[in-house]
Formats: sequence, C-alpha cells, structure tokens
Amino acid sequence: MTTELKNVGNAKKADGGIVKGEKVLGVIELKGTETVNLDKVVDQAFGYKSFQQGCRYVIVSNFEKLRLYVDDATDYEEFDLFELS
Repeated sequence: MTTELKNVGNAKKADGGIVKGEKVLGVIELKGTETVNLDKVVDQAFGYKSFQQGCRYVIVSNFEKLRLYVDDATDYEEFDLFELS
C-alpha cells in the first residue's frame, strides 16, 4: 500500500495505491463522509487507473461505504463499513 500514488504521464495523484514490486495493481480514491454519492467519485478514480498500465482494481470510499471494482466501472461490490459483522 502507498499513499498519493502519482500517475504515469501527468502530475495527478490518486489518494493511494496497491503496488507489488513496480506494478500498480489497484488505485484508491477516498472522499470524506460528506460525499454521499460514490458514483461522483468513480470517473475520477478510473481516470487514475487509466494511467497505470495493467492496473485491474479500483477502490473508492467515503469512510462509510467502500466499493471495489475489477477491470471496469460497470460492476462493483459495495460494503457498508458500519454494518460489517
């Protein structure tokens, strides 16, 4: 895990990343709890993913809900962090 993952090719940064060796496996975009609709964050997160060759995973969260995407933005698993047992 790393914080402020820099894009390859421009100066923008995701809030975090999952890295193995030199390869980025996933990007993480975090917002505050005032961001209720995570759909607004997805485009930003996938924009970061597009700059990481071979990246498959995107995680977005507002510290209440967490979404995990694999490969594309059409399907995801969502977890309510306050309701986990």
